[in-house]
Amino acid sequence: MRKVETLTKSDGSTTYRVRFRHGISAKTGKPLQTSESFDRKADADTFAKWLDALGPQGALDRLYAGEQEKGIPTLDQVAADHIRLLTGIEEGTRLGYERLWARSWGHLIGTTRADQLTADIVRQAVNDLAAGKGLTGEAYSTKSLENQRGLLSGVVARCIELGHLTRNPVKGVRLPEGRRVAVDSIDDEDDAEMVCLTHEEWEALYATFSPHYLPFLRFLVGTGCRWGEAVVLRRGDVDLGARTIKIRRALKWSGDGARVIGPPKTKKGRRTIALPAEVVKDLRPLLDGKAGRDLVFTAPRGGMIAHRTFWSKNWRPALWRAQHCAAHIPKDCRCGTGEPHRCKVHSDPPGACGCRGTLAQSPRIHDLRHTHASWLLAAGTPIHVVQARLGHESIQTTVDTYSHLLPDAQLLAAEAASLAFAGRAGGGSWLPRVESLPDDALRHLAHAVSDETARRSPAIAGRVAVDGAA
Repeated sequence: MRKVETLTKSDGSTTYRVRFRHGISAKTGKPLQTSESFDRKADADTFAKWLDALGPQGALDRLYAGEQEKGIPTLDQVAADHIRLLTGIEEGTRLGYERLWARSWGHLIGTTRADQLTADIVRQAVNDLAAGKGLTGEAYSTKSLENQRGLLSGVVARCIELGHLTRNPVKGVRLPEGRRVAVDSIDDEDDAEMVCLTHEEWEALYATFSPHYLPFLRFLVGTGCRWGEAVVLRRGDVDLGARTIKIRRALKWSGDGARVIGPPKTKKGRRTIALPAEVVKDLRPLLDGKAGRDLVFTAPRGGMIAHRTFWSKNWRPALWRAQHCAAHIPKDCRCGTGEPHRCKVHSDPPGACGCRGTLAQSPRIHDLRHTHASWLLAAGTPIHVVQARLGHESIQTTVDTYSHLLPDAQLLAAEAASLAFAGRAGGGSWLPRVESLPDDALRHLAHAVSDETARRSPAIAGRVAVDGAA
């Protein structure tokens, strides 16, 4: 064991010193002589034993472990600083991040020291969130889990930046399959699993709404605007002559939890959107007599449309009616009204009946935006045009959100190339290739051929006449 030296100070007190070599001299390249002093001989003897067993660095780490722990923050503390120091976001967004951390990671691993976070701890926390063990007790959807992992990744990056971690324990952790959030439990665009309606499904839903809200609904699905952008649209933002609207503002949360009107979600959210003819027709009577700052869409009694009221009194009842045929809606049933709890026929509103012509899916209001994008992509609209129309800041957001809707378009393109090869070769039949197309792709191809035939009709007619004369 290392020798423990006893030293007497000028005031008569005694200290105990242990000498050892640690580090290398930059000048000579030889080990440096250093020492540690103690007030108690027992502490000096213990440190001497650590030197023999653990070496200089191990002994020092153990000696100062308590002091090191005092200086290392918890994940809650790192997260608070990370969120506070984020730039380029609004206070409402910052408040949302704080709440997201508190109800997810903060509840499960917030007290963990920043230097002790491991991949296993992260995996267990992810599984706990998926199983509904977060602060709210709800089982999160896949998209919500992705949002939570993104926030944790930012906090971990700060831990690495501060030197508390040397590697990212979040990297490579796979997310479990989240649950589909029920339409009657929440209607939050950030926690939604995407539902894209077909034209037939849209018509089934549209037909169940009260006349007052029909223009508003067709505006949402016809423009892809967010709810918060549509409800604050003003008369001055609409140019019916040019068939365009300008998105300049949106309804959002403030830092104190209140609803305020501010700029759109992203810089590219400030945009001009061309309107379909059907939406222009709907807007004309709504704009009559309104001043430039008046809202385009209002509640039946005037004023801004409230999301919660619209959802509970209009969207959810209309959705239930669209999911049930007349034969499955008893005479006295009130499940398809704004007061389903008063229904004396059913204790709980029954699920979709599944009959022909009814709606099988359960979309949320925000799914009208997804439906709009899906219709554009199915019609062959370039994805960068979809990005501009939706106001996504990055095209990567558009690709990540809607890439699964592109395979049919890719198949159509491949078949078009195949038809070109067959035509150039001068042999073979293109009919079997057309017959192999999916119904949606065949429908789009038929529309395209019809439009092109109409455009070329004089030339085609002349060619047919010449061929017939020959």
